[in-house]
Amino acid sequence: MASRNADLYRWKRWSTKDTPGGSTNSNAKKKTQAPAADDIQEWIKKVEKASDRAAAMTFGPSNSSHGDSHFAPNRYGTAAATLEALHDHDEAYSEAQDLLSQWMAQKCGLDGEDDDLKYFVDDEDVSDYTASKQAAKSDLKDQWNNLLAENDPVAADPYNKMSSEELFHQIETRDDDQYVQSILGELMKKDVVESSFKRDLGIGAESKKKHDPRTTMAARQQKVKENREKRQQVREAQLRQQQQHKAAQSQARQMVMKEERSKALQRQREEALLQQEMARLRKEMQDQRRLEEDARQRKKDEEASKMKELRQEEARRRQEELQTRLNAESLIEEEKRKMEQKLENARAMKAAQDLKSLQQHFHAWYELVLTKQLALGKARALSDWRTLLRAWNAWRAYARASRAERETREIEESFKDLH
Repeated sequence: MASRNADLYRWKRWSTKDTPGGSTNSNAKKKTQAPAADDIQEWIKKVEKASDRAAAMTFGPSNSSHGDSHFAPNRYGTAAATLEALHDHDEAYSEAQDLLSQWMAQKCGLDGEDDDLKYFVDDEDVSDYTASKQAAKSDLKDQWNNLLAENDPVAADPYNKMSSEELFHQIETRDDDQYVQSILGELMKKDVVESSFKRDLGIGAESKKKHDPRTTMAARQQKVKENREKRQQVREAQLRQQQQHKAAQSQARQMVMKEERSKALQRQREEALLQQEMARLRKEMQDQRRLEEDARQRKKDEEASKMKELRQEEARRRQEELQTRLNAESLIEEEKRKMEQKLENARAMKAAQDLKSLQQHFHAWYELVLTKQLALGKARALSDWRTLLRAWNAWRAYARASRAERETREIEESFKDLH
């Protein structure tokens, strides 16, 4: 029930005024809303988890006889749901108590004592009036508690050892409207002021009957019902219009699909006729092509025989010419080979001369490079020696100056010790 109707007993508060009945709840909310340190928050979370586990072990269904830990998650989930349902019921009950106490305090003027005290001059009168108002308030609260106990035995006696399933079943099956009507009827019959006060005002039993708020509530409920029916009618009209629009669209799509199918069938028939005509023409063209191919083949064979004779004659003539050309080319090749041999010998001699000249130039260049490297090495060694000499002279001068300064300081200290 808590999971399906979690917001059933949640009423909005139309006033932020603190009431005696709701002071404990408001203080608890203020405490929970106050900021805390991280360690306190962690401790609170651990306490809440431990409380949930204890509630799960207390309210969950007993499966200990099975001895299987496989049912532990289901047992914990059922206990968590039961605990959530108890929290929802407690919150709904406390909100109903606060709202009823606030409404009765506003209607009966229990919180308007300070406005009445300004008419008293003597402190004794003020104390007497305050004591009488406190007694009337306690009596009125007792009457309210008795009224709640008469109409809601579950709320009046929450510790009657009733199981959670029976409690939620009783809350779910009872008629809330009947309970509200009975409480309103009892409230209309109750006297909210003392009889002596009414006698002082001259109000008797023949006074005008109190206004019954049930008529206003019934009118409001009827108005809400009519508005809901109007909205339902508008939604149904819109739904019918949408359905008609969808039906028209579906019919139009069906007509378009039917026309497209007829066109597709017509195209298929035309395509089949076209394929048949193309097959006939293709067959005729193949026959005509085969006849032409046979005629060309016969003509080609005749030409091939003639060409074969001509090629044989041409081959004999070319063979003779080739033999003559080969003899002439062999003579030319011999002359060319002798000429190339002479050129090769000349190129070898020229290459040997070039290599010898290059070797002479390389030896001269290498000697020059060695001479330059030797001169550079000497110059570098001289430069390093001069650098070391300057460093040595500087260090020696510094050492002498330090030693002279130290000796001077020692002499001054010895003079100071003497004098």
